[in-house]
Amino acid sequence: MSPSANFSLDTFLDSRRQAGRAQLTSAVRHLCVEEWRELEPIVASLDDDVVRDPRLLGHFSIASTETPLAQLLYGLISPEKRPDAVEIRTCRRGVACVPNVGYFLTNRVNKDLILHWNKTANCYTITDAQEEVYYDFRPILRVKGTNIEVANAFDVLIDGCLQHAIVSMAGENSGETVIVTDGGRHLPAIEKALSMIEKAYPEHHAALLQSLKYIVLFHHPFKNSFAALATHGAIYLNLRWPATPAFFFDEIAHQGGHVIFNEATMNEHEILKLPKLDLADLIGRPDHRCLYEALHGLYTEYVMCKTMNAALSQNLFSEDESEEVWGRLCFATQKAELDLRNMGTDTDRVFTEIGKLMYEFFGSAHRANVALDPVPLTTDMSGTEYEFNYRLFAKKNGPRSTWKNRWARRNALPTLRSSAAE
Repeated sequence: MSPSANFSLDTFLDSRRQAGRAQLTSAVRHLCVEEWRELEPIVASLDDDVVRDPRLLGHFSIASTETPLAQLLYGLISPEKRPDAVEIRTCRRGVACVPNVGYFLTNRVNKDLILHWNKTANCYTITDAQEEVYYDFRPILRVKGTNIEVANAFDVLIDGCLQHAIVSMAGENSGETVIVTDGGRHLPAIEKALSMIEKAYPEHHAALLQSLKYIVLFHHPFKNSFAALATHGAIYLNLRWPATPAFFFDEIAHQGGHVIFNEATMNEHEILKLPKLDLADLIGRPDHRCLYEALHGLYTEYVMCKTMNAALSQNLFSEDESEEVWGRLCFATQKAELDLRNMGTDTDRVFTEIGKLMYEFFGSAHRANVALDPVPLTTDMSGTEYEFNYRLFAKKNGPRSTWKNRWARRNALPTLRSSAAE
């Protein structure tokens, strides 16, 4: 029996993720007090969970942020300690976002205003130099049964992070980026996807409920979906492809996995000897990632394959939805094959002893998946790089009737036990 057979990935990550979350919470509290020392008693009273609001961290991470710290903290304060009024600032679109309260859509652009709260009636008024300001109100939109928020209006702080990420990864002239401001339209598909993740991979779902705070939907002609450390806890999903339950199932498991793995690997050197080494230097071929980023790939590919294998084995989706899930599984399987080969080029140079156990674990899980169903490695993924393109996949890999025959063969195989991929 190999040493990795006794390695429990979820146990390994969970203990470190809790420590990472505590480290992050402490850092944000310290930054808040450093900026505004008079707020120290308020900051000290905040629950750990609300301190990890992605916009609060983004306030300190994004140089161009326009949102006052008091505005970000106001709705996070427990109602019995919350002041009756707070200064807020609208953005270039006249919107002021107050986390845990909602979005105030006004006709005042880039303006400092006062938000007044009537505790008895639980209602708000806004004034500008004693003049009352009319506003439309958008409530905070959350996934049912969770604390995961879905963006429901324009937020200048989140937009700043999104624009920065687009420019850094795609260039200045990469096309217009637009935040989706009617997230409620996609809420049923998001809720279905999370429900399916819970059934397919309960441990991953439990971690998502703790670590994932905010889902931002956006449109861009080619930028990938991503998770950003600058607003840790938030994921950004590009809706350039049809926003189906299968899309959200894949992308929430994937991008949420980056959030979880970031928390669990704050000490990168515990796993990798040279985490910042360019992967291209290791493999002798072009690759834009460093070793730590490639390790993220191994983890998220493992998560994607495990959740989608389980979803197909349990028939969680309709036949049409399963077609897309299966295509996405093929894509993730091929990426895992490539990343395992690349990261295994020189394991003694790349990994610590613990890192080797993790690498062997990912490899064992991948080989078990392929042994049960090698078809995903044979599909044509040409023309697709980082993100799966269902329409292209369908065009290149034949009609649905052909896929149904593959599923029939697949379903005749033994069900992959969870222990085989743990």
